[in-house]
Amino acid sequence: MSYDRQVITAIVREKLAVDPTIKLRTLSHQMLLDRHTINQALRSCVGLTFRAFKAESIANRIKNGLASPHAKSIKEMAADMGFAPGASFTRRSRRVLGLTPSDIRSRSPK
Repeated sequence: MSYDRQVITAIVREKLAVDPTIKLRTLSHQMLLDRHTINQALRSCVGLTFRAFKAESIANRIKNGLASPHAKSIKEMAADMGFAPGASFTRRSRRVLGLTPSDIRSRSPK
């Protein structure tokens, strides 16, 4: 069976916008597709695996959210993105950006 890779990529992008913590297994069940099919579509369209695409998506949301002059508090951002308060959001930020949310906020132009 042939799948439209661009459609799969668009759906993955939408799902990550709603829940950036979603796992590939959960996503594949929701989309009724094999995990391998999702990874192939992403590699074909954006040149990234699901894991890398998810990390990039999270990194962009963190950077954009913290750099905004009307940014929410770090705790509010973590909750909005589906992270448990505090440490998990900070760890993810450090992993994908190399900086904590506080570091990012302090470096943003005021």
